[in-house]
Amino acid sequence: MQKNRDFFLKYELKQERKLVTEMGLSAYIDFLMINIRFEVNSNKRAREYEQALQTVEKLGENESDEQILKVYSSAVCYLRGRKLVNEALSSKQPELELLRQAVEQFWSAKEAYEKANVCFCTYQGLLKILEAVDNFEEVDISELNKLIQEIVEVLPDDISPSISLF
Repeated sequence: MQKNRDFFLKYELKQERKLVTEMGLSAYIDFLMINIRFEVNSNKRAREYEQALQTVEKLGENESDEQILKVYSSAVCYLRGRKLVNEALSSKQPELELLRQAVEQFWSAKEAYEKANVCFCTYQGLLKILEAVDNFEEVDISELNKLIQEIVEVLPDDISPSISLF
């Protein structure tokens, strides 16, 4: 890792270094997501995310470039958000405060980490729904449909053809 970093610094390849860092972190997180996908235990998934975010934090410790630090920071926020979501949803009654914290993490990450925006919109929508149900508010179906449509619109096109709004 240090050898590659030195190469980019030696030849003043700042933008290329940033792109390689982004791609490397994205590949690492994608690999992690594939491995975690089939784990049914939310607590185990949360532990996996915790380990991953510690790894990314450690990778970013020796970094001094602001652009690269932003990339690492966004990846850490994204992983922390995923961890918090799993902790929030690990019981029968979701923990809304943990879900709020997760939404904040996704908000922090979404500027520099594209995948965080999907999570931000999805979990912000879920949080609004759960808060309405938790407060025994009368749920406005048209407002709920609008919220769901907003969430579906930010999902990547290849997420699933079976997702649609009725």
